[in-house]
Amino acid sequence: ELSTIGTKVKLNRQGAGSNKGLSESSDGSGDAAGEKSTPHRFDPFLLELKNSNLLPPARGHLALLLLTELSFLPTLAEELSPHLPILLQQVFLGLDNGNHLVFGHCRLLLQNLIVMLVLQNQQDNSEIQETDVIIDAMLLIDFLKSKENIPFWDREDISHSNIHAPSADQLCSLVAQVMDVLVDKFPDLRENWGSEALSWAISCPDYHWRCRSFQIYRALNPEATPEILHDMLSALVKWLPSDDNGCGIELEILYSLQVIASSANTNRLVLFNTLFWSAVALLHTDFD
Repeated sequence: ELSTIGTKVKLNRQGAGSNKGLSESSDGSGDAAGEKSTPHRFDPFLLELKNSNLLPPARGHLALLLLTELSFLPTLAEELSPHLPILLQQVFLGLDNGNHLVFGHCRLLLQNLIVMLVLQNQQDNSEIQETDVIIDAMLLIDFLKSKENIPFWDREDISHSNIHAPSADQLCSLVAQVMDVLVDKFPDLRENWGSEALSWAISCPDYHWRCRSFQIYRALNPEATPEILHDMLSALVKWLPSDDNGCGIELEILYSLQVIASSANTNRLVLFNTLFWSAVALLHTDFD
């Protein structure tokens, strides 16, 4: 659930037409500022749920769907910016959801966020300055549009028999592209989103989301702290005695620790003696 969003989004429908053509509403209208929602808009989807084995969206996903319906309004950029880490975290966790309504809205929300936060100022100017960030943003928008009605990657988890998931590489690649586009405007995004991802990885009750959150954290690779190492090692101690989950969480944690060790500055790494002794201790476990 998007429980960290505590403020109510204020709807200001003035100027909603300035994003037409780039940002979209879920029905493809691009500008629905002055229109009321169709009363039976979700009837086809509800009928499909009734006649299939699809699970209905969770309550948190419903909040995400509603946010997507509003995200094409350029006036919401200021309201949504403080919540960018949790929004991006939810978007990436939903891109392989088995419900096409959920992953479709996640795609739209990501697309509209990039338009609002990066391209909107360019649209307001008479002359578009094609900087590297703007070009990357437009290419990313084109890529997101090409994935309409197509899951971004397979829904899979690693295990002792499948220690590498191709979908993890695809997820990390998209995270890197999004960061390249947003990091100039939000210099603290890597740290803030990394903290959010680690929080989900440590405490989320859903097994698949925990695995994906560790992958997102590795893709962001924020600067490690002793507190982060403590949280990861505590989670490893919790999961290591259990072998009924295919060792997926344990492997995700170990992969994350490897990224921390390989990317840390040598002078700083010597301060993380806990990491060294934990690696030594793991050599004597009963797990391969």
